[in-house]
Amino acid sequence: MVKNVYLPLLYKFSIGINVMNENLKSYPLSTAQQRFWLMTKFHCYDDLYNMSLGIVIHANLDLLKLEGALNSLVLQQPSLRTTIHESDGEVFQQVKTNITNFQLRFIDNVNNSKGPLEKILNAEIQIKFNFEDGPLWRLSVIKISENKYYLFLVMHHVISDSWSFEIFFKELSKIYLGNNKKNSTNYFYTTFIPNEIKKMEEISFKEKAINFWGQHLKNAVTTLDLPFDTNKSRDVENKDQIYSHIIKSDSYQKVLSCARNLNCSIFNILLSAYAILLYQLTRSPNFVIGTMVAGRFSVEENHVIGCFANTLPISFKLSPENCDIIEYVKNLLLDVLDYQELPLQDIVNAYRASSGASTTELFQTLFVFQNSLGSFDKIFGAENSFVDANDYVRTKSEFSLFILLRESNNNLHFNAHYNGNQFSEEMIAAICTDYQKILESLVES
Repeated sequence: MVKNVYLPLLYKFSIGINVMNENLKSYPLSTAQQRFWLMTKFHCYDDLYNMSLGIVIHANLDLLKLEGALNSLVLQQPSLRTTIHESDGEVFQQVKTNITNFQLRFIDNVNNSKGPLEKILNAEIQIKFNFEDGPLWRLSVIKISENKYYLFLVMHHVISDSWSFEIFFKELSKIYLGNNKKNSTNYFYTTFIPNEIKKMEEISFKEKAINFWGQHLKNAVTTLDLPFDTNKSRDVENKDQIYSHIIKSDSYQKVLSCARNLNCSIFNILLSAYAILLYQLTRSPNFVIGTMVAGRFSVEENHVIGCFANTLPISFKLSPENCDIIEYVKNLLLDVLDYQELPLQDIVNAYRASSGASTTELFQTLFVFQNSLGSFDKIFGAENSFVDANDYVRTKSEFSLFILLRESNNNLHFNAHYNGNQFSEEMIAAICTDYQKILESLVES
């Protein structure tokens, strides 16, 4: 398993130098970009941070028109023209004026069954990106039948996050249909970076944030005593496995209704159920769950492709006093979200300083809810289109258990990425079933 480690700053992340191309301005990497670049460079998995999403389109796509729309989108979104460079120990990014070394990848006549499609998608996501040449993304159009296409987008995390996928597909669709209005704000990812630097230089904010996270994680139990399958051989050929479970619309609608009635977020309820599940699995009331936050704090940022997301470790200390788990998690989230802008590396340092611990691993499980994808109805003029929320692609995971929840077609898809050397598929299936039972019980109580 790839360890969730945080590397020492071996490189200087430069500001405002022009080394690789004297005609292009260089920009520093954001704190999130620094982490993903370092992790990709020093881990043996080149595709560790290749993110992906598939969209099913029921329409007869005009491929030449789609390719033209894609060219326009590339010009509108600088992150799609971004490359990362290293020179004399300095790391920086540049935005090309245009890119000519990309093409719309078309795959014809694919059998409409899971096996052949899964094989293609796995091959696509495992192709590594060249940081210096770019582009750090690729789009494949897979023809299933005359009026059914599968659009598969892969982007490296260093230029994107889950929110960026919605921007990519919806903006591409608008251009394709001729409904696009050019971005007039001139706010891009390179605009965000100096704002982030300025925020981190605010001594009052950083001191308060470091103090909060140090206290929040003090005495946190960062290891999970999960019920690994002792009968496993520990030498599975493909240890990176996925199990997909669907929580049907009727059950999910009860979750949405419960969130409205309790005036809390959907994520609040989903995370509460997962906390109960972990307690039942480990019999420990103390544990840490990692999660992702969007990291977008302005209207302008909501329309920009880029790596804004941050990872937060949430420390749970369950007790009889917080028997109302939804209210407890609601207050917990309100507290941590006040200081969500502090980069994960600084949170790790705050934890080590407050606890005296030497470990850099804060959590073994990651729980992520992707509802930013929204509705894809009528995209590209299709009568029917939707996000393929089933996670076919066995991406490498840093964690023993990574839960990714996605909304699609009014259902909730529960995708469990797990280490095949630690869990059997039967055990993961049972965990998914138990989660749904807990969730249904929680919203009905």
